[in-house]
Amino acid sequence: MIGISFKIGQTNNLIMRLRFFILYLFIAISVNAQNCCEIELVKGETIERLSIEYKRLKINGNKDCCRNYGSGLMQIMEILSDSININTDEKRIIELMGFPDNYASLDHPIEHHFTQLGKEEKVLIYYWRGMHDFLFFVLKNNRLTYKHWYYALD
Repeated sequence: MIGISFKIGQTNNLIMRLRFFILYLFIAISVNAQNCCEIELVKGETIERLSIEYKRLKINGNKDCCRNYGSGLMQIMEILSDSININTDEKRIIELMGFPDNYASLDHPIEHHFTQLGKEEKVLIYYWRGMHDFLFFVLKNNRLTYKHWYYALD
């Protein structure tokens, strides 16, 4: 009888350790998920450094943490957008932001977005959360005329 209670005690101890290990893993994964899409910026960052940081985070853009409002990916997209001046040419935007995830033009309208573009207009689209939330740059004759976010608010 003593041997059985000893084994039961060992089993309970093992189960308790397993529960703590699972709890630890859950907490570690949750913390990592929250921190996986963070940025570290310092005062005086150059636009080239911001571009590198954006491209690094963009690779992880499909992770859930990058899709959270206020994520590092969203923040760096906002900062880069604010840093790109009106009249910047398309080539420079692509240097900084990389190739767009999508684009729109008179010949290539996107769903209900950008269906009334002029002949010389083009829109570069950079996804934050796919076509739900994205940053876009409107170009006319390859020069930036307007930039903004589209938020689906869903």
